[in-house]
Amino acid sequence: MFIPYKIIFSGTLIIGLIYYLRIGRFLIKSTSYKLGLTHKKLIFMMLRGSPVQVIASELIRANKNGIALNCDEIESYYISGADIKKEVDLLISKSK
Repeated sequence: MFIPYKIIFSGTLIIGLIYYLRIGRFLIKSTSYKLGLTHKKLIFMMLRGSPVQVIASELIRANKNGIALNCDEIESYYISGADIKKEVDLLISKSK
């Protein structure tokens, strides 16, 4: 049976591109800021419907201001219905 390798290669290339666009950017940011986000955490956050981009940006902003949070805490704020940006603003203002 003949398997068209061009189709398989292009399919894996497309899947890899989608993976990079959805998850890779946040992994690069998290490793540069040493946040501890992993592939599994990002994929499960996406499956739960959490806004990965907002959570990652607020996590970076909190860690830049010296507040030690992890992604599980920020995601639990979101799941409980809180506004993540306001919560991080409140934590930053309380720490100063």
